[in-house]
Amino acid sequence: MSSGVTATTIPAIYGEQHRHQNGSDAAADGPIEGTKRDNERKCERRSEGKGRRMMCLTSLVVLYLAEGINVSATGPFFPIEAMEKGVSQSMVGVISAITMFAMWLTSITLLFLASDRNKRPLFYFGLFTSAATCILFGELQRISDTHLFIASCLATRFLMGVGCACIWATGAPILIPLFPGKAGKIFGLLEFCAGFGQMAGPPFGSLLFSIGGYSLPF
Repeated sequence: MSSGVTATTIPAIYGEQHRHQNGSDAAADGPIEGTKRDNERKCERRSEGKGRRMMCLTSLVVLYLAEGINVSATGPFFPIEAMEKGVSQSMVGVISAITMFAMWLTSITLLFLASDRNKRPLFYFGLFTSAATCILFGELQRISDTHLFIASCLATRFLMGVGCACIWATGAPILIPLFPGKAGKIFGLLEFCAGFGQMAGPPFGSLLFSIGGYSLPF
């Protein structure tokens, strides 16, 4: 009787211990597997976030460079085209300078209007305005009336300055939160691109003008 109980009890006890050990191993492996999955997800999120940050940085670098070119590209050839339409040399200077005046005036206004809530709408407004006025300015040569040509040039260049100021004033505040602790480098890079664009604008505009005429630079 005793040997029978022992013969049946030992396998049962061994089986129970084996199941308990397997359960413990599974419980131990569970947190490890979960931790691995969490680490993999974190790595994927970091890589995706880094890619998005670099895409935003590249986009703004190109945009600041393009805006600098947009502002200064007309310097070499616009006075010639304007004087052929009967515009005086002093008025040509006013048309060229009104863009900077609009940028100055808009920058002062944005000191009181720009905030974290509206910096993106202002940025998109500036992007649309700058692009639209650039294209429009390239088509103003079709106007034959001198006074209408002058008024159109003044309005277009003024709005171009407004759009450019909105981009330059809000681009850096949008980008800086993506790169914590690197505000100085971001500002320096964007200002470098804007300045380089203004420096490269006249020769670049002259090259396009010599290839395709007045409308091609725009």
